[in-house]
Amino acid sequence: MLNLSSFSTSPLVFTLFILLFLVIILIMVALHEAGHMMAAKMFKIPVKEFSVGVGKKIWTKKKGETEYNLRMLPLGGFVRIEDPVEEDEDGNKRTVEERSLLSHISPWKRIVVFFAGPLVNLVLAFVILVPSVMSFEVVPHPSTSVKSVNECVLETDVCPAQDAGILPGDRLVSINGQSIDDYESIDEAKQKSDHLNIVIDRNGETVNKSVTLDDSKMIGIVMDTENKKATFEEANTAFVNMNTLVFQSIASLPERLFPAVMDKVTGKEPAVDAPGSIVKAGRTYGEIGITEGITGEDKLFQIILMTSGLNLSLGIFNLIPLLPLDGGRIMVAFIDVFRGLWAKITRWKYSPLSYKAFSIMTWICIIPIGVAFVTLIIADIMEIIWDIARAF
Repeated sequence: MLNLSSFSTSPLVFTLFILLFLVIILIMVALHEAGHMMAAKMFKIPVKEFSVGVGKKIWTKKKGETEYNLRMLPLGGFVRIEDPVEEDEDGNKRTVEERSLLSHISPWKRIVVFFAGPLVNLVLAFVILVPSVMSFEVVPHPSTSVKSVNECVLETDVCPAQDAGILPGDRLVSINGQSIDDYESIDEAKQKSDHLNIVIDRNGETVNKSVTLDDSKMIGIVMDTENKKATFEEANTAFVNMNTLVFQSIASLPERLFPAVMDKVTGKEPAVDAPGSIVKAGRTYGEIGITEGITGEDKLFQIILMTSGLNLSLGIFNLIPLLPLDGGRIMVAFIDVFRGLWAKITRWKYSPLSYKAFSIMTWICIIPIGVAFVTLIIADIMEIIWDIARAF
């Protein structure tokens, strides 16, 4: 729900964070398209245009065969790669749309070209997330400080720590002469003896306590946690977990879409994991900016997490084998691979998938994808309207 009280005092900050979001999206898409372009140039496939943004050109420069453009609306970008073969088998001049299929380019080269864009986003997500998790103190680890002490309620309860006079906030220094560095060292000391001589740091004062354990080996304390920088292994695990989360979120999108839209349109509170559009993502960036009670470092880390997640979402979503997504173009290339193999086995004359068949497949896929995206955008706008209405 939109925090209107914070927004009313920080509209400029809210707007600046949304602008930051738009810049990040523009860079993500530009790098995605640059991945396609670089792969095409590697195979010497003509790249006619590389544009950042859409709409009217506001800056243009031609270098070699490629025209580089900056366009008016920062809502994405595109790269125009063309098949160098200008005529079909009958000698007819091929249209720009037909040449954009890259039908006369080796299917394996096409697979590399179309996979390069999503790959850039996946690599970006890794490069953004892993070093950040290793640089910020965000990973909770058990500390040597006592968070709480179990209290005896019944006479049969065994509460060694309470009986010994251990208090919340005490920091365990050593047990039976063994230095305590983490929870594992506490556990190790418990396994060696049932009689524990515990040295405690209590507000800078050294206190000695004696604890006798029963068969449960429980001291009766809950250790506090402290945030530390992640190791490389922990950072990699975080990246794998984020990949899994994004993949599951995309896979379950069809079943979660309708309930989420209905909740947002009718003014109900949507589920925490409800899918959202670019409107929801931009709003989240703005809300991070105006959230009170957290440090600038925490806000920066949240922006980093969001940006890494957006790159993963863009990369994984584009690999779905539906046209006109990159995964769909890769699927078409694989179809041509099998058509070519079948032609060799049966001595059938090979020809790549026709532009007509490609167009039909594209429209079959693009209509439901487009409807879903537009519906989500409308639903997210309606959710904002309901939040504003509830505030007044």
